[in-house]
Amino acid sequence: MMYGIIGALDEEVELLEAALEHKSEQQVGPYRYVQGTLDSKQVVICRCGVGKVAAGSCAATMLALYPLTGLINTGAAGGIAQGMQVGDLALSLQAVQHDVNATVFGYQLGQVPGHEPTFVADEKLLQAARSAAAKTGFKPPFEGTILSGDQFVSSDTVVADLTAKFPHSVAVEMEGAAIAQIASDFKVPFLIVRAISDCADNHGAVSYETFSREISHKSANFVRALLNAL
Repeated sequence: MMYGIIGALDEEVELLEAALEHKSEQQVGPYRYVQGTLDSKQVVICRCGVGKVAAGSCAATMLALYPLTGLINTGAAGGIAQGMQVGDLALSLQAVQHDVNATVFGYQLGQVPGHEPTFVADEKLLQAARSAAAKTGFKPPFEGTILSGDQFVSSDTVVADLTAKFPHSVAVEMEGAAIAQIASDFKVPFLIVRAISDCADNHGAVSYETFSREISHKSANFVRALLNAL
């Protein structure tokens, strides 16, 4: 079994890469895939870059190259669920691209034509994440819809609009739902794991700049615990 791990930025994958044993690398275009053993699990890790196109391209290439059992997206996100705080964890029950709108053709808001309204995360990976949180002392993660779009959300008004349109959403970021779409196309189980760096509000950019590295490392450490729970 081999698991793929994708993060947008170096800080989101650097701890995991540093912990790998028996490493090998493969460069494909802009993507550097690092394969190895992480606590007895076979994994391949890649930094995809920011945004849905980069994330989808990276995921598709990874899935074409490696026989993955599951695909995990890790990193920071803006928390938009009631009561969320910096440092909390979010897990995807499903993922939606909030900036997709083909409603004029009868699709739901956020639904990519040719796909289901949401991309549903894998229950086995979710159960492993819950078990990891319980065993390792992490605060229980928030679970719900993770929203992705090609914008950094840092506005009270935008958050209010997103939570009204997608009432079960817990976090917003820029890659996860694109990775979920590609995983679904390849019929490979996926899970998005995000640690909250900001609340996507009017102060979101400042909060992100302050906490993003620490929070990205927290998400990576949780992914490692998750893999150990499988």
